[in-house]
Amino acid sequence: MILIQGKLKNGLAYEGRIAILPKGGTVKASDGAVVVEKADSCRVLVSLATDYVLDAARNWKGESPRKRNDAVLARALKVPSGKMKRDHLLAYGKFYNRVSLDLGETEDATAGLPIDERLKKYKKAVNEGTESPDPDLEELIFNFGRYVIISSSQPGNLPANLQGLWNYSLIPPWDSDYHNNINIQMCYWGVEPANLPECYEPLVRYIREMAPAARRITRETAEFKAASGTPAPGWTSRTAQNIFGGQGFKWNKPASAWYALHLWEHYLFTLDRDYLKTTAYPMMKEICQFWESQLKVMNEGGSNFRTEDKKVTPEVVSRDLKDIRA
Repeated sequence: MILIQGKLKNGLAYEGRIAILPKGGTVKASDGAVVVEKADSCRVLVSLATDYVLDAARNWKGESPRKRNDAVLARALKVPSGKMKRDHLLAYGKFYNRVSLDLGETEDATAGLPIDERLKKYKKAVNEGTESPDPDLEELIFNFGRYVIISSSQPGNLPANLQGLWNYSLIPPWDSDYHNNINIQMCYWGVEPANLPECYEPLVRYIREMAPAARRITRETAEFKAASGTPAPGWTSRTAQNIFGGQGFKWNKPASAWYALHLWEHYLFTLDRDYLKTTAYPMMKEICQFWESQLKVMNEGGSNFRTEDKKVTPEVVSRDLKDIRA
């Protein structure tokens, strides 16, 4: 067993364990390396964990990574590799096999090219305004998108972030965080149309757990306060968010409206009234309260004024919509 463990500056504890299981032969540690000799095969089990939990009320701290790894490896060591693979394919296929897309067939000459060359050819055709020369490539991109979201947004885990599970850097671009100026929203646009409502659950939980920090910083921001100095109700967010409720970069005022759309879309696809009542509606209501305090009514000539200067009533909205349509 190879053990990797430590703690980051912010207190996050992590642990990784790698079990080396040769079939036949021998295994030993020598000069900083693991040496397997005369084995017929070698099975390697890897379990990685931290003590993070997506729960603001618990200050983001969950069970120790050692406890998690103990449980994972105890189960894995009892399962033959063939069964583990079959179980994985069944679990993955439960999501992936729900949808298929057929846009036609690509000509053999194009289908036989490497993917990078097919992408260049496709881009050239689009730029020249000709028809799609490679429908199979479009299907592949659709399926790749499903693979990415299935792999990085499973129920009970964090939602997909900028680099996802494939981040290879200790100092990744944009800190591998969540940018709500379109990035996290775009990750989830195709989830419901691809019949993957379970993959929405991490995003919904994330929005809920980030709300307390977003609420506090919104109320402290002078830009959102009424002329009387009253803090804005509800909340919105800065552009960059991390998993500890931290917010950086500049304000992205429409962020909470983006989030509300996702909460509502999940209901439209699932028609889950319990979800709407207990989860989505309370969050959407609070977000709408923020926007009711910030929206402005346009008058003739296009000038505007805050809602406290002019009461927004259904009659006003109806009249303004009529003017817009006219």
